[in-house]
Amino acid sequence: DAKRIQDLYLGGKKDEAAQALTVALGPDVPAGTRVAAGEMALLVQQASLAKTIFGVVLQAEPKHPRALLGSASASLLARDWETAGKLLWSARDLAPKEQRPALASAISDLQGISRVQ
Repeated sequence: DAKRIQDLYLGGKKDEAAQALTVALGPDVPAGTRVAAGEMALLVQQASLAKTIFGVVLQAEPKHPRALLGSASASLLARDWETAGKLLWSARDLAPKEQRPALASAISDLQGISRVQ
């Protein structure tokens, strides 16, 4: 559960927190639970695990907005600006209208960063 994972992380047990999140990779886990686990993986700084979890969701539901945004966040943590921008672009039209300008701005910023590097 989320509290246990948080306690593990705050107690300096990152690997154990990540291990607890791998239950989201089981075969019969609902997409919402997987996405929540991916978001928790981001919170405990396990970007590669988060990307894996979000990837499982996106295989089944390629236009799942939270999974796209979560995967973009994992890509940002990995400093993969180009992938993050592409994922944000995919999520932009799926996000509520009031969030779209912020996503468009983030995409522009990422395009600028990727050109510099």
